Amino acid sequence: MEQCQKFAKDHRIGIIFSCIDFEIWVLLHFEPVTKRYSAEQLNNKLSGADYFGTNYPRFKGNDYDDYLIDRIKQALLNAKRLEKNYCEPWYLNNPYTNVNAAIPAIFGVDESKP
Repeated sequence: MEQCQKFAKDHRIGIIFSCIDFEIWVLLHFEPVTKRYSAEQLNNKLSGADYFGTNYPRFKGNDYDDYLIDRIKQALLNAKRLEKNYCEPWYLNNPYTNVNAAIPAIFGVDESKP
């Protein structure tokens, strides 16, 4: 990760990263994340009735819009709360995500505007 960070910096590339996996970002749409999860724990949790209500590992890759579109602001707030516990270097944090920092660029929006 240290080499990736250096390469990205040298080539002006932004790194979007989630630890343990992308599902940390997905879970933040539903609730604050305050502890470590294994990939299996995240998949089991997201399979539950309060989340996707289906076998999440089989669901991955499908359209998330119906489940998450109304929860983006909550995910951003929960990600900000998670950030307060980060230490340097960033890649040693678990849980960790910086997907929230990339949302404005991904969707072409300016968070500073209402």
